Amino acid sequence: MIPKLENAFSAVESGVRKVIIGKAESLQQLIDGTSGTSIVWDRHENN
Repeated sequence: MIPKLENAFSAVESGVRKVIIGKAESLQQLIDGTSGTSIVWDRHENN
């Protein structure tokens, strides 16, 4: 799990707005926001 989190934080720090971590078998639920873990960086709070 740690490599997934490291890659997710790296992505948002590089400009990706949102990363969702979850199982590929649950793709539709991940897209709908009913499954998985979302990591979002609100850039406005950090400026």
